[in-house]
Amino acid sequence: MKYMQLLFSFLSVLFCTISNAQESSVKLYTNFHLFKSNPMPTGLGDYYDELTSNQLSLAFRKISQRDWVHELEGAYLSTDLGFAKSKGYNLRYSLGRYLWKSKNERIRILLSGASRVFYNRLSLESEKENLSTIRRDIGLNLSFFTHLEIDLSKKFYLDINGSFLGVTVSDNSWKQGPLQGPLNTYNGSSILTGMNDRLLRVGVGFRF
Repeated sequence: MKYMQLLFSFLSVLFCTISNAQESSVKLYTNFHLFKSNPMPTGLGDYYDELTSNQLSLAFRKISQRDWVHELEGAYLSTDLGFAKSKGYNLRYSLGRYLWKSKNERIRILLSGASRVFYNRLSLESEKENLSTIRRDIGLNLSFFTHLEIDLSKKFYLDINGSFLGVTVSDNSWKQGPLQGPLNTYNGSSILTGMNDRLLRVGVGFRF
């Protein structure tokens, strides 16, 4: 309940801030992890390959009257292997400004700073070891993105962006015990990592 209250407050302040906009759009992203990226939370995955697309996300963008570009992006991940299940939620807010525009403004370069909050729950069951494990990860990622935007038409545009500079703070905790018995709760640990989430993202936006 505490996390839901914080999320509601965050969204309320955000939408009040960007209520007056000169342009609004929705965008669908595909996310490519580069150069053995190890994003948090990792869930069931190991280090990603050199170029792996593992996630789609949906974003809502508004450009304010003062030319600030606000974007709110959400994603849900779910994996079920029978013996292992993982569910994750990501919410990213970014704020940026255009550094350059072509004369007809159909090509633009945007620099933005972004904050991503995430929650992931992973459960594992091993009949061989008679062991059940539940792990929870919650954290915050801060990063910078460079965007190249290209208009495809009056309504549609392409957004190619990447991020290599970022830092992640996460807290994980877990429960473990026999398959047919109560689970013991173990103390969690906090992790600080830098430049671990190397992203290349391609998005298609629709103005309305």
